[in-house]
Amino acid sequence: MSHEQQTYYNYLMKRSRFSFWIRRFFIADLTRHFHGQVLDVGCGIGEFLQQYNGDSLGIDINPLMVRHCHQQGFTCCVSGAYPLPFTEGSFDGVLASNILEHLDSVETAVAEAARVLKPGGVLAITVPQEAGFKHDDTHVNLLKQSDLAQIARRFNLQQKQSYFYPFRLEWPGKLLYFCELRAVFTKA
Repeated sequence: MSHEQQTYYNYLMKRSRFSFWIRRFFIADLTRHFHGQVLDVGCGIGEFLQQYNGDSLGIDINPLMVRHCHQQGFTCCVSGAYPLPFTEGSFDGVLASNILEHLDSVETAVAEAARVLKPGGVLAITVPQEAGFKHDDTHVNLLKQSDLAQIARRFNLQQKQSYFYPFRLEWPGKLLYFCELRAVFTKA
């Protein structure tokens, strides 16, 4: 386990009650896009797993996060975003929330998510906007709506919805680090 993994785990665990409440609000919006069995890629401390009412499985590269999820009673395993350790067509949904901006190959991660989706399955992606991108020096990919749409088309994913959250406008994301771009795709 690296120092960075320990530091990030500590950061997530020491957030204020207000921060946890805000995260619940952000995650509630994501859960509405899914049904059936969902894979949460980069599940962290299991906030989506806790709120989603369906069958879910989390993966994270940080063993501390996985151990925490196990302690909370969630199904979780250590894995990165690529290659995913699941067979083709395994899931009704895949969530990639705030991970693509950290990866060397966004396309490989989206290809893997598409591979493990069943036909008709949903891929939901969230990425930080400009202020959030600048807020974290581990962010290496600033992704725009057009970038996500173009990448998704390469892997037979059709855009269902794309929006800014929690504000429906793009400009707050230039000023407020917690603003996200959310894109929802379905597999043909």
